[in-house]
Amino acid sequence: MGKKVFIFDLDDTLMWTEHAYSRAFISFYNYLMNLWGNRIPYIGSVASSAEEITSKMVKEINPSTGRPWGFNMERFPTSLVRQYKDLCERGFGEYNKSSARDIYEIGLRAFRPNHYKLVPGVWRTLFYLYFKKCGLVLVTKGDKRVQKPKIKALKLRAWFEYRNIIIVDSKTPELFKDIMSKEEFTGSEFFSVGNSFYSDIEPAVQAGARGVYIPCYTWKVEEVPDSYDKSDIITLDKIADIVLAYEKGLFETA
Repeated sequence: MGKKVFIFDLDDTLMWTEHAYSRAFISFYNYLMNLWGNRIPYIGSVASSAEEITSKMVKEINPSTGRPWGFNMERFPTSLVRQYKDLCERGFGEYNKSSARDIYEIGLRAFRPNHYKLVPGVWRTLFYLYFKKCGLVLVTKGDKRVQKPKIKALKLRAWFEYRNIIIVDSKTPELFKDIMSKEEFTGSEFFSVGNSFYSDIEPAVQAGARGVYIPCYTWKVEEVPDSYDKSDIITLDKIADIVLAYEKGLFETA
């Protein structure tokens, strides 16, 4: 029986992420309320439009870099400025560069370290796996300027060695194969833990690992396609359930 290696996602797996963006968005909406008073549109329609704008920007080319915005740090605050400009063009107010700068700064509040919170049960789960002598790897997708402060603020280096903290633009089967081929993990069994099936689970399973899928209610729930062998994917309600699953032998190979 080989060593077990758990490859963890960060955002909305080990830490709450969406709420930080929600806080910033609420501050943005409050700013518009103070700016426009009763002329401001319904918050639900503004939120839906803002989500559509930021989602489209992920694949859109950033003119400053010539590359897709992706999960670049500037994408979210820029999306709020675009939302503000769109509302102005629709007649809710007059566009002002000073207000646009204020709104951009509001968007940056999403990255304040004091807003970062671990998901309940994370500390106990990591301690348990460490005590069981499991390998621990952290693979997170995003801008290093955002992800590194998160890791530092949450003190996750207490569990993940520096060489096993990996920040990438995207998660691919090749990435997981590279991790699995590390000399220190020779002969190990691998489990990728995350809240997104298509980002955290699918590429890992394609690389030969097993998936530990923990859908997060702050993120759209993605169904596991019928084409996948269910024995390759363990679905849990919350991260704290990893301990119970381990005790029940769910991470043992048949």
